[in-house]
Formats: sequence, structure tokens, C-alpha cells
Amino acid sequence: MSTYCRKCAMGSPPDEHDCVRNHDGSAKAMEPRAAVQLCLNNPDFKEANVRVSTIVADRDASTFAALNAESDRPINRLVDLNHNTKGINNQLYELKKSFSWLTTDTIEYLKRCVNNGIKQNKNNVEGVRSAILNVARHVYDEHEDCGEWCKAKGQPDYPFKNLPKMKPLSDPVFRVHLEELLGEQAAESAQLAACGSTQANENFNHMSTTRAPKSRFYGGTKALKTRVASAVCAKNIGATYTEEIFSSTQLSPSVTKYRQSLQKSIELKREYQQLPHVKKRRLQLKLQDRWQEARELSSGGITYASGMGSVMERAVAATSAATSEDLITSWIPPISELHPDCAFVYLDLETTGFQADCDIIQVAAVCGSLQYSAYMVPSRKIAPQASAVTGLKVVKGKLVHKSVALPTKPPRIVASEFLEFLRKCGPQVILVGHNLMRYDAPRILRFMKLFGESMEFAEMVHGLVETMPLIRQGRKCKLQVLAAKYLTEEKWTEHKKNAHNAVSDCILLEGLMHHFSVSQQTMLKSLVTMVDFMKNQVFLKNKNRLGKGLSVLEAGGVSKHMITKMAGAGVTLDELKDVMLTKGTAGFGPCLGVQIYGKPRVTSTKDIIAKIAASVRQVLEKAGVDLPYL
Repeated sequence: MSTYCRKCAMGSPPDEHDCVRNHDGSAKAMEPRAAVQLCLNNPDFKEANVRVSTIVADRDASTFAALNAESDRPINRLVDLNHNTKGINNQLYELKKSFSWLTTDTIEYLKRCVNNGIKQNKNNVEGVRSAILNVARHVYDEHEDCGEWCKAKGQPDYPFKNLPKMKPLSDPVFRVHLEELLGEQAAESAQLAACGSTQANENFNHMSTTRAPKSRFYGGTKALKTRVASAVCAKNIGATYTEEIFSSTQLSPSVTKYRQSLQKSIELKREYQQLPHVKKRRLQLKLQDRWQEARELSSGGITYASGMGSVMERAVAATSAATSEDLITSWIPPISELHPDCAFVYLDLETTGFQADCDIIQVAAVCGSLQYSAYMVPSRKIAPQASAVTGLKVVKGKLVHKSVALPTKPPRIVASEFLEFLRKCGPQVILVGHNLMRYDAPRILRFMKLFGESMEFAEMVHGLVETMPLIRQGRKCKLQVLAAKYLTEEKWTEHKKNAHNAVSDCILLEGLMHHFSVSQQTMLKSLVTMVDFMKNQVFLKNKNRLGKGLSVLEAGGVSKHMITKMAGAGVTLDELKDVMLTKGTAGFGPCLGVQIYGKPRVTSTKDIIAKIAASVRQVLEKAGVDLPYL
């Protein structure tokens, strides 16, 4: 329908042309009038002696009222299931405002329960009513009225994977609201039982808009009728409708085989899309897309905020400054792709103690048939606990193992030789170790940094693999315990005697990895890139350095976890105060959510940001500071 005619607008009298203007009211009144025209005043219906007694539609009262007002007989209405689902969706999301535990997954599950109950009882009004009302009992772990479809029936500990904490609901207040919602649905069971659908109409609407897009106005000329007519032919006849048009107008039938092939493809696709496993796959992909979008929104960070450029620049600069102050990771390597010839190198260290700044006594690495081992005289005393484990001592300036003096090298030479050994292993290496992430990796990185080799080392090492979760057997995770129990062949005896010798530990670890059939593909799945490891080292240092200053925010309700995250990201209390004084509450989103390394600096969750802003404001108010921005 159209309220405009181009020829009339140019001054041509309506009786001298085929005027396309057929509506005088508002755009809102167009749909009810079109419904009356199609259902009650349709010349094709009258010619075929067809009367409309039932329509499938949404709950638009104006359209239904217009039809009944114009009809001499009552017209029944069936509710479209898709529109009905949208109504349930809106009501549940409204309830989500009052019940924070009501997650998106739970809402989707409740919608599926209602829809499945309707579809399983198609054309059975009483069955639909009972199934809808039973949804509340089902999610509250009352399964007396559930059918065979219910897997929780007779299983008290059944995990509801789409409900909070995988347990049935228990909130009595929410149940009242849910039963009220389901009661409204059950009251319309007569309209829902037929499982009416307007999907065919939506499909036709799509076909029409592809031929007459809204971005181009065709309603002012007869072009719209022609374009809609082509959509009608495509819907009713298929892709071969052009052949019939060509034949009726005595034109060449064109490329008949192509159009027949196109029509066959359309029919096959239609049949394929109706298969149950294909429908299930579509639902899985839809959920996957929604989860991915949610993850990107929450984990991507803010890249632009109007008027907040200075805040975001200061936030990035503060994070960079916090990184550059760190002794170990003053430089973070660029992200690199995994080289196809990357080598796996088993690494182990022996040290003077268990502190983070202890000296390294022995560096050992094994890569296939290649081995490297070097001892160094430490600059500090070996702790008694470490000496008891390794058997290493310093006697008169010499490193001794069980009264036998060991050959040693200067630390600078060891750093250079170790880097050269890694180059021999391959163009790129992955370090593998037991308790590598917490113990060996931070210490070897600090060691290489002290002698100016950290940049080459970080570029050479693609990532790290922690073996402890890969080979642990229940509570048994210590290397020596696992080797004693599982490496029982004669070839391992000598290495087990030399436990806590770094070379023997590397060989034993490699043997255990083979014994438990841990493949390189499995190791790659647990790989932590060197970039991520170095960022984590910065985070840990900042957490210890800045966390104490931010702890005053706990009084305002900010969690310890969030304070730790802020400290790790280099956020200081002075920075937060400055944001409040210069930009007010609005500045905290860009400050804490600015995208750094593809993620938010701290968080992009609005509720958490609002709580942090309120806590900072509280600190300033207690100090008697005047706040121009609120």
C-alpha cells in the first residue's frame, strides 16, 4: 500500500493514469487496513468463494479488531509461536532486573521448555495447558507430572546444565512471578495448540524486500506492483517462473537448465533445513554466536569514548609505565606465530633457595639427543633446605656436590652458552618443565635479563608448557615420586639416583611424558605464550607494589579480587582520584575498560565500574575534597 503517487505529485489527474495511491491514513493504520483488504475484500477469494475464519498472527489488537469490525462473521486468531516466544523473552528479561541470578542461559532454557511443551502437544489444548503450567514445577525439581522426556525424573542429583549452579531453582519469590507468566500462557492454550507460524509470511516479506528494498522508494510508481508480483511468482512457482513468463509472452525460454537446477537446489535446501539434526545444529550455532558476542563485548575493551581521549591515553601510558618499571619484563616481545620446526626443550634449574631472587646454581636443558648443563658459583649462601635437597654446597669458594668439586663457569658465559644451545635446537623453541610457570621460568628470565640476553631469549622462546597438570596422578605430582613409581626400567635407575640433578630431572621428565603418552599436540593445547607469561609477571609485580594503596576502596564495597586486578594493571589510587576530579563518574569506564592487548585494562562491566567510582568518590568526600563532577 502507498500514500504517494509520483504522477499525481507531478500534476497528472488520477483518472488519466493508473494511480498507485491507495491509502490516506497514517503508517500505523496501514497494517490493519491491509489485513482487511487481503482477508475480507480480496477479489481472488471472492471469485473462489473463500471465507477467512482463522488467522495466524501476533497479538496486535488493532489488526484483529479491524478484521472483526469489518467481518459479518467472527474471525478466530491463532498466536504465532515465534511472536509468542518473543513475548516470554521480554517478560523474563524484565524479571532479570529484580533477580540478578537469572542468566541468559536460564531464560533461554525456560523459553525452550514452554515451546517444547506446546509442540509436543500440538492440537491438544488441555495437553498444552498442562505442559505450560508444569514448566514451573519441573525447574523447581517437582517431576511428578513430567513425561518420559524428563531426564531429572527419578534422579535427585540430576545436573540442570542451563540453570544456575546446575541445580533446580529454589527462589520462592521468583516462582510466584514465573507461575503468573505461565498462567497467562496457559490461558491462551487454545490459540497456541495449533502451533501456528507466520514464517512463510516472513519468508515472502524477505523475498519482496530483496526485489523492492526499503533503501529505494518504489511505492510511488507501478514498479512496486511488478516487483512484488515477481516475488509472488517466485514464492508460488519457484525459480522457473520466468520460463512461464517467457512462454506466455512468446519470448525465448533462455537458459532453462540453469533455472531448473536453481529450483532443484532450493527444494533440496528446504528439505535439508527441516531435518531434526540440522535444526539442532542451527540452535547450537545461534547459542555459540550469542556467547561469542557476549564474550567480545565483555572481553574486548573500550576502543573509543567521546570526550575521553585524554583519560584513555593516560590509562594506556600508566600501564606501559608499570610495565617498563619491572626489572624482568621491561620489554615484551611481539606476538609471533608458531614455527613448523619449533623444538620442545626440557628445562630445569637448581637454585640457592626458594625465594624469587635466589641465585641459579645449575642450568640444564634437553632437546632430543642434545643436552646442555652448566654450574655456577652463587653470590649468596645456599639455604640449608636447598642444600639438603640437591646436595650442593659452597666450600672455600668452590661448588661442591657430596664432597666432589664441580666445574663451574661465570654466569655471563652460561647465559650466552644457553642461548646458543637454544639456537641449535631449532629456529624457535618451547620450554617444557615441571613447576615451570611458578619456579623455573621467572628465574631463568631474570637471569637472562641480568646479562642483557632477555630480548633474544624472549624472541627465541615461543611459549612455555607446564607438565604438572599433564602427568599428575591424583595427588601425586612430584617428579621424583612419579618417576619412582612409573619409570621402573633399568635405564632410569641412574637418573633416579641423581634426582635433583637438573640434567637427570630433565631426562626423567621427558621419560614420564612418553610413559603417559602426552603428545606434542596435547602440550600445544596447554601452551602459554611468552608474551602472556611476561604480561603475567608484570601483573604479579604490580599487584604486590600497588595493591596496598588501593585497599582503601574495600570500605566502599570493591572486592579484593577487583583491587588485585586494578593493581596488576598499574592502576593507582591517585589516578582514580584524578579521573573523578577531571571527568567525574563517566571517566571510569574509559579508564578501567580501555582496550590493552585486545582486552579491557581491568573490566568493562558497568556495575563494577560504578561501584569503583562510588568508592573513590567516598574516599575523596572523607578527605573533604570538593567534587565538581558527580
